[in-house]
Amino acid sequence: MKLNYKCLYVLLISFCFNANADEIPYKEMLSLNAKNITKISQGFTEQQVREIMGSDTTEVRDGPLNNPWKTELIENTIILHYLVKKHPIFTPILEYQARPIIIVDGEVVAIGRDFLKKYRETTAIKGGESNKNDNNISSRINTLNKLYKSGAITSEEYKKQKERILNEI
Repeated sequence: MKLNYKCLYVLLISFCFNANADEIPYKEMLSLNAKNITKISQGFTEQQVREIMGSDTTEVRDGPLNNPWKTELIENTIILHYLVKKHPIFTPILEYQARPIIIVDGEVVAIGRDFLKKYRETTAIKGGESNKNDNNISSRINTLNKLYKSGAITSEEYKKQKERILNEI
């Protein structure tokens, strides 16, 4: 049996590209996010959202970008921000370039900037003094720990959110 080196080379190259299949071009990530977000509706679980949206990464001038671009944790709410608009060169990525998915108690309740604005306004009004309550802080940190242990957020996101929560004390 003869060994076909061309076939071996093609298989090796194919394997190398597939090993890093989650890294895609920036424009493709934006396009996929815009398309996939239309498949999500109220009642979906966080896990379903993450499966539909994927965990692609891309490289931009400032370094790598992940899907989701940003994750926020506010009490029993997770807000996943997925980039859908290109940012101008030499400018930072801003929140308006992403479409947020608001997940409360594990289920999608809304998608989009308008809903996020309303949600933030109502939680600010309701939250007022309760944010200073030690039990509330403890509950939020426990929720954050659960998210980190389940793999829903990265260690970097965990550290940022924990620091933000502790700064409220």
